[in-house]
Amino acid sequence: MKSDNSYILAGAADTALRELRRLARHNDPTIRRRVAEHPRVPLRLLVELSEDGDAEVRIAASESPRLPESVLDRLAADDCDDVRFALAENLNLPLSILSRLADDDNPFVSQRSIVSLKRLQPAPLASLNKDQPGALCNQTN
Repeated sequence: MKSDNSYILAGAADTALRELRRLARHNDPTIRRRVAEHPRVPLRLLVELSEDGDAEVRIAASESPRLPESVLDRLAADDCDDVRFALAENLNLPLSILSRLADDDNPFVSQRSIVSLKRLQPAPLASLNKDQPGALCNQTN
């Protein structure tokens, strides 16, 4: 447990923005990660946290749906495999970035991205069996 209440404050819905800015510079990466996860973290601060020296903080920032594609693109080239793996799991990532991660040098990152891409692909209509009850091909007008 933290000796102060910084962890709780960093996650509280009513934490003032100036306090979030202060906590984003905390020496404990757990606190900075919590700030990156905060739904009201200012975009500029979120982008700063995406450049944090701690991989877990960068991962937390990468999970925000507000992070610009240019920042996600930079994170997709991160030196840390864990950051790229986390991105490869993100089904909200632009397809162009997921596709690039599918060619990652790390086989775990590459495979995870391929799995994510497959999950995002709609089932082709041709694969529906017309003999299955409820299949689109079996419906009459």
